[in-house]
Amino acid sequence: MEIFIALDLNAADWLLAAFCGLLVGFSKTGVTGMGIMIVPMMAIIFPAQQSPGVLLPMLIMGDVMAVAYYHRHAVWSHLLRLMPWAIVGILAAFAVLKFFPWNDRAFSKLLGVIVLVCIGTTFWNRRGNGAGSETDGEKTAQGGSRFFAGFMGVLGGVATMIANAAGSIWSIYLFAVGLPKYQFVGTGAWFYLILNSFKVPLQVNLGNISASTVAFNFAMLPVILLGGVIGILVLPRINQKIFNRLVLGFAAAAALKLLLM
Repeated sequence: MEIFIALDLNAADWLLAAFCGLLVGFSKTGVTGMGIMIVPMMAIIFPAQQSPGVLLPMLIMGDVMAVAYYHRHAVWSHLLRLMPWAIVGILAAFAVLKFFPWNDRAFSKLLGVIVLVCIGTTFWNRRGNGAGSETDGEKTAQGGSRFFAGFMGVLGGVATMIANAAGSIWSIYLFAVGLPKYQFVGTGAWFYLILNSFKVPLQVNLGNISASTVAFNFAMLPVILLGGVIGILVLPRINQKIFNRLVLGFAAAAALKLLLM
């Protein structure tokens, strides 16, 4: 399905899309919790079923920035443990989307539910793990089992294919294995870049990525780069605990809007 971006977006939509692009860059290199609010905002601008494909190249642009800056901090043992299960989840979700199409209203509600679940798991994770998730990421490792990696990998794979909404789910695993702050960001950067790139041909097959959506993505590149630079500069100085609570609150409001659409 071709999505004619230039014909469908009004000025308010372009402003909201630019804000989403800014958040993409900022969440990839700075406060990762901000990424959760991008999904419902994009689904407000575009048809809910196509919005994950429209957003995907923007996320990859942000991933490239994050890898370029944090690549040396990646812990590949955790990547290799989680990634095969994530691919299983992605392929399973692709099969569902391919052979059991959703109408747009039902898909909007599904996106809203996924975002709210991700928000809930994020709050639960931070409550259970204390200061580690709000400050430097250092805490007692409790998520190293194969079962935990498999479960979180598949669950995140399904969420990322359906809605690009796996950040909170996979973050729980990275928090649980006790990665320090920069290893957390560096490992996540490589993980998201590889898996988001893996999803591109699948989204093309579903008709959610087209020439016009790619043109829109490149139009968003300057604000994504700006957001990435801001994230790099702001992260060492920001009060992340208070900021993350505000971000999750806005994300919850956007998800509730999707449920009521």
